[in-house]
Amino acid sequence: MSAGSHSNLKRRWMQGGRIALSVVLLAWLLSRVGLNSLISTLREVDSRYYLLAFALFLSGEVISSWRWQVLLASQGVHVSLGRLTVLYFIGGFFNSLLPSTVGGDVVKMYMLASEKGETISAATSVVMDRVTGIVMLFAIALVSLPFAYRLVSPEIRLTVIAFWAIVLGGVWLLRHRKAWANISRRWALIRRVLETQQVQRIVASMEAYDGQTIVRALAIALLFNATLIVVRYLIALAMDVRIHLFYFLIFVPIINLVAMLPISLNGLGVREVAYVYLFGQAGVSTAASIAMSLAFYVMRMIGGLIGGLLHIAEGLRGLAKTVKQNEAEK
Repeated sequence: MSAGSHSNLKRRWMQGGRIALSVVLLAWLLSRVGLNSLISTLREVDSRYYLLAFALFLSGEVISSWRWQVLLASQGVHVSLGRLTVLYFIGGFFNSLLPSTVGGDVVKMYMLASEKGETISAATSVVMDRVTGIVMLFAIALVSLPFAYRLVSPEIRLTVIAFWAIVLGGVWLLRHRKAWANISRRWALIRRVLETQQVQRIVASMEAYDGQTIVRALAIALLFNATLIVVRYLIALAMDVRIHLFYFLIFVPIINLVAMLPISLNGLGVREVAYVYLFGQAGVSTAASIAMSLAFYVMRMIGGLIGGLLHIAEGLRGLAKTVKQNEAEK
């Protein structure tokens, strides 16, 4: 078997494993709550709250595109907000098909790089977009923790604190290059990776972000994440789940981080388990917790469908343009 065939087979097995994990986790949850109970909970959704949540969800895509635009502009890459919003929706479409909730990021990188010819800038901007988002999401959790200290378990408090310990450790390593040098001397593989031209270009691109740009991106990320949390809160209200907003301020960051792990299909199953575990601490029933998660998943799928339609429309326009060019050359 050739190396390429072996690699393709390995990818298929990994994808199959992710799908299997999602199916097993969902089946286990349904066995606990009962399908009829879940359907009954979903049927009682208040459409007014849900539609308001969906409108905020769509506005969040525009806010995220604005953050991406700010990051790109600092790299000398100028793209309209409308175009980046389209790419965001298309990325959401591929997120619904690829592992974890970040698979669409690769598609966004590729499409932008193809249009602008700036592969490194496109890659680092998407990475920074994701990093600023998750950092500010956990900043909300950290600030909320003292006010909701008694509402959450010690494990949850430790998770939030551990996240920030890792972030601060990473920042320290980036600011102290000698530490990287010491690591690279001990492990030849790490040294070879760090010394490659591609990695050096990525590092240089990351360093090009000035403080003002980072602050702006973080401020926009704060606005986006506040919107995201309100969306989850409105979904809960739509299902007549009345719990303190602080639960969402702390739980949503953890749920999003878990869903990003590339161990299931688009976070499906893993996200629902996180919902049940976390919101169960707030007294929310298993059926309601799963329904809240699936209601948000449906919202993301509708957003992905919009992205899929935009992707098809772009393909048709490209095809029509090619046909017209061929006819002109005849």
